[in-house]
Amino acid sequence: MEDKVKISVIIPVYNKEDYLKDCLDSIKKQSYSCFEVIIVDDGSTDHSGEICDTYAQQDNRFLVYHNQNQGVGASRNFGIRRAEGEYVTFVDADDTVHSDYLKFLLDASFNNTYDLIVGNYEVVTLDHIHHPSGLDVPSGTGNVYDDYYTLGFPLFTPWGKLYRTRILRAYHIEFPTNMRTAEDQVFNYRYYSHVDKYSYTNIPLYYYARGNENSLSSVKEMHTFRDELVNLRLKKEFCERYHVKNAGKILLEQIYFIIIRYQHMGIDSYNIEQYLWKDYRGSKLQESVKIYFIQKKQYKLLAQLNSLKNIFKRVFKKCRA
Repeated sequence: MEDKVKISVIIPVYNKEDYLKDCLDSIKKQSYSCFEVIIVDDGSTDHSGEICDTYAQQDNRFLVYHNQNQGVGASRNFGIRRAEGEYVTFVDADDTVHSDYLKFLLDASFNNTYDLIVGNYEVVTLDHIHHPSGLDVPSGTGNVYDDYYTLGFPLFTPWGKLYRTRILRAYHIEFPTNMRTAEDQVFNYRYYSHVDKYSYTNIPLYYYARGNENSLSSVKEMHTFRDELVNLRLKKEFCERYHVKNAGKILLEQIYFIIIRYQHMGIDSYNIEQYLWKDYRGSKLQESVKIYFIQKKQYKLLAQLNSLKNIFKRVFKKCRA
């Protein structure tokens, strides 16, 4: 390993023995070699810890820490504090990456010009089929506040990008440890408050596993709903403070997502409509209908309309097949 570590790869692990080897192998096979891997075993009760130790014994770039269970946010924070690389990247233990993941992201930094480098991704389903992200944005550079809506999901997640370690430490940017969902978006708001320019590569470098029952993003409970409300409030504040382009669309989509996901829990009393953007009325009929029903608290009807839309999509897809 070279003397100077350029990138610190932080991997939080909790009971991922079925996926962990694929994840660590994909890191080990990187074409770019000047990196360290900080694996934080968050109190796993399966064989994950043993698997991590095996990789650390075989490759001195892999560093393993066995901690008591504190949650994914605390594990990532633990990794940040120990990172020696100029950049930090996060990888979830059930995901994998392209063999040139680190190389292409670093190349897109243009000789360390950018403090945020973002890559495209693919979705990997349980049958191991890779699906494109659907993100049709050309490689290039831009402003986070102008392009937040255009890039969307890659700017929400902590994975698939490079963060400048110096900035994380200078502004004490860490993941909130009292949230079970959306903590990654809150982390990114904090980081984007100090970084407006980014570089983006359209090459799908990160392979995001969707459908794992024990995935970090699969839990749906009342406290996660409250976390989503915290995220929604902070997202609106972020949009207001930095004059984020298309803020009306961004907030409407987030509100709609929350309603569809949680309306069965009886959320009418939470006044979600207060987070709609100022006088935004929608740029097309579908958005205007959503806004109208949100303002009238017709959440159940919105969910029913969404179900009908999905049924029509499936029928249409079968007819075309």
